[in-house]
Amino acid sequence: MRLEKLLLIFVLLSIPACSIAEQEINAPPYHCRITLTDGSELLGEITDDDSSKVYFKTLSGLDMEIQRSQIEKITPLKGAIVEGKFRRIDPNRSRLLFSATARPLEAGKGYFAVYELFFATLAMGIGDVVSLAGGITLFPGPFQVYHFSPKVTFLNADNICLAAGVMHMGITGFDEGDGFGILYGVSTFGSETAGVTVGFGWAYSGEEAVNKPTVMVGGEVQLSNSFKLISENWFPPGAESVLSMFGMRFFGDKLAADLGFIFLTEMNEGWPFFPWVGFVYNFGR
Repeated sequence: MRLEKLLLIFVLLSIPACSIAEQEINAPPYHCRITLTDGSELLGEITDDDSSKVYFKTLSGLDMEIQRSQIEKITPLKGAIVEGKFRRIDPNRSRLLFSATARPLEAGKGYFAVYELFFATLAMGIGDVVSLAGGITLFPGPFQVYHFSPKVTFLNADNICLAAGVMHMGITGFDEGDGFGILYGVSTFGSETAGVTVGFGWAYSGEEAVNKPTVMVGGEVQLSNSFKLISENWFPPGAESVLSMFGMRFFGDKLAADLGFIFLTEMNEGWPFFPWVGFVYNFGR
């Protein structure tokens, strides 16, 4: 299956989803951080607003009316109130350590990531439906591995997301017919702070594709305002061993860092773990 065919499939699938009118961005109520003109900050929820005032409820439940002339900046926050405290949501919940979840990148948001120090990736969300990602390695020398990875989320509900995508790869200096990758479908179940992801992927090389899918099962659980545990496990067709990844993610509003290990269940000699490191900068509204 050639790259041109894959791109055509995803363009056709994306048109009806992206044509749906988007809702007003940041319409009340929503959680935010308000920075006042004197430099102080308030954390809570905007319950309503008009041209001159913002109606605000603090985390302690205090209702306030704030004049817009007193506001320096309003920063929307993605999260929830848990036991009277704001719980930040992982900005990179559209992926596990390596694999994609079925959750989309939100419209206008994206990230720049570097994995294993040499794999650079840039991603962007379109219409809360389409997630586009691409990247290239940074190895010294003339040959680099590049990838293009579109994903379309067909269903994005509170406790279930369904998506399909492709990761197409190639090597600079080689004919595109030698490209390879994986075409996959993926489902994510659970909340934004704890979930299970199950995926099925069909690998291909050039015009040939395997008949049986590789199965991926992953999970994630957020333990604090800036820390979560992640695991993903790959079951290749007919293989006796399982390729597993487990690790942790530290994250803020913009920056995130993944630290983990990769191992084969049947590896009995030598050090069984290979380190996984990733650094991400998130941008957009």
